[in-house]
Amino acid sequence: MRRRYPFAVLVVTTAAAFLTAAGGWDHDIPSLCSYLAAYSVAAWRRLPVALGGLGLLIVAETGLVLVDAPLYDPAADLTAAGVLIPFGLGLIVRRWRHERAAALRRAIEAERGTALAAEQAVFAERLRIAEEMHDVIAHTLSVISVQAGVARHGVAGVDSPAVSALAAVEKAGRSALADLRRMLGVLHTQQPGEPPSLAPSPGLDEIRLLASAHRAACGPVELTVDPGVESSPESLRMTAYRLVQEALTNVRKHAVGSAATVRIMLDGTDVVIQVENDPPAGTPAPRPGTSSGYGLAGMRERVAMFGGTLDAGASDKSGFIVRAVLRQAAGQEAAA
Repeated sequence: MRRRYPFAVLVVTTAAAFLTAAGGWDHDIPSLCSYLAAYSVAAWRRLPVALGGLGLLIVAETGLVLVDAPLYDPAADLTAAGVLIPFGLGLIVRRWRHERAAALRRAIEAERGTALAAEQAVFAERLRIAEEMHDVIAHTLSVISVQAGVARHGVAGVDSPAVSALAAVEKAGRSALADLRRMLGVLHTQQPGEPPSLAPSPGLDEIRLLASAHRAACGPVELTVDPGVESSPESLRMTAYRLVQEALTNVRKHAVGSAATVRIMLDGTDVVIQVENDPPAGTPAPRPGTSSGYGLAGMRERVAMFGGTLDAGASDKSGFIVRAVLRQAAGQEAAA
């Protein structure tokens, strides 16, 4: 009752203390209860209500002096000055509780903002993946249609089932290409009036250019590429480029000038991409699991497309390491 209806409890206890003191009875317990109720009003109600409760207590104490209550001694009792102690404590508790609630709200808002930003980063990366895969698949369908058309013209005039089969392949390829452009073309994020990008899909050659640009502007880079990776699917090579690009971007942001090592190797049928950098001079070593950048979320989306794994954290050299495993078999199954 004291916390749910503090002002009503204050009125009841103050009236009880006044009546017992005015009647000549021992009023110590009712007075103590009224002081506790004053603390509750100050701690749990708005300041105007709390000040009203304080005024009620002062009026009651003054009234006891005016009626000359038999057992009421203003010099011995706490009186009006004494009630300021529990009232002040209540105000302190009220302010502390409000500050704690405000801090909790800020923490919740910050967590919600972080989650929203991460979700937006993942969505943006998925959109980018869809655009790139659209370009790769459209190119492949175009090649299929052109080759089928060339083969059909090469056997023109020959009475063979291959002619009709090649015509069907050419027609199906062009129809699939039109459907793909119609359904996925909306994903392109270029601005109105902006010319479409004519650059080829990035691959291993672009990784070498990326390493050269990083070496010239930011710090030394050691690049090792297994020749066997050249025969991997175009989508996998493009994913390898994006992973290396994001990892080197993180090096530029968080470890400027530190040496980086990039390795793209074959492990059976899997492609392993590892980017490791030394810590910059005077920078403490990162703790494992402390990185929560949105770039890593996008990298995980790309790795998941190939059923692989991504690990990022502190390296043995007190730097940072990103290691991704792309499974070619998973990519081929997804394509099938």
